[in-house]
Amino acid sequence: MLNEHGKTLEDVRSRTGPFENYSEKELAFVEGRIYVELVERVCQLIEDFSSLCFVLWNRLSDFPLNILNRDKPKPNKLLKELTDQARWFTILRYPNLDTLEMSTEDKEFLRQHYERNIRVLRNLAKILEEFRKIHWEFYTKHKHANPLVYGITKIDIGGEPTLVIPAFYDVEHPETTKGILMNYSMYKMQRKITNTIIELMGDLLDRAISFIERDGKPIIESVSYYKMSTADTQRLQYLIADYNKSIMRTPIEIKLSVNVPGEVLQRFSKFYGNLDLSALDK
Repeated sequence: MLNEHGKTLEDVRSRTGPFENYSEKELAFVEGRIYVELVERVCQLIEDFSSLCFVLWNRLSDFPLNILNRDKPKPNKLLKELTDQARWFTILRYPNLDTLEMSTEDKEFLRQHYERNIRVLRNLAKILEEFRKIHWEFYTKHKHANPLVYGITKIDIGGEPTLVIPAFYDVEHPETTKGILMNYSMYKMQRKITNTIIELMGDLLDRAISFIERDGKPIIESVSYYKMSTADTQRLQYLIADYNKSIMRTPIEIKLSVNVPGEVLQRFSKFYGNLDLSALDK
């Protein structure tokens, strides 16, 4: 979906394809809509990411219950917790280096590697919290307010046209609105944030599954969140391989089963079976 939006945005910016004859107001509307959907996507991912981390720094045996728990702390509180090094040490399932049978030099190498990894992740948590601070109120107000306004005007920021996108939510006092600023450079940075969160969530889940498969044995490492030299990468791979020789692993397969009542299936089947969209054909 993001790639499709990106292609649409490029067509809007170059006034090509279906947008060739659009007016400036119409182009601003489409551009604003794409920007708003990305802001919403990032905010939703912040909710999902912070919630997942909360679950992972608790007991994994409680994972199903915690992931469904509606009483989890709010994202702002969870993101603050994620600036704590100890939280990440638990989430990443790193071992107590003092318990490992390896040289002092190798332990120091791993310690520095862990610290650099966690430093990157703590910084990410700070970035997400700063993003949340300036976008969250717009995100919540826009969902429950007026979703039809995507761009009132454009202003210039550093030589780049920038949309002012408000969310009107007070009928009696429409002037008390919350809004955001968005331009193409901001859009590209938000895309990078989105991709980073998605990839990180996948990695954290893989780690949790691996931890269970290894019967709770810590994980030396699986990925690096910073750019490593070739020599350091090879050294880390050697340490991982040597450590894993003594680890028994029982692969597990996660399955989700959903029972859909017959009446629900019938409702959907009936709706789409009888749906006539011929009036919308051009």
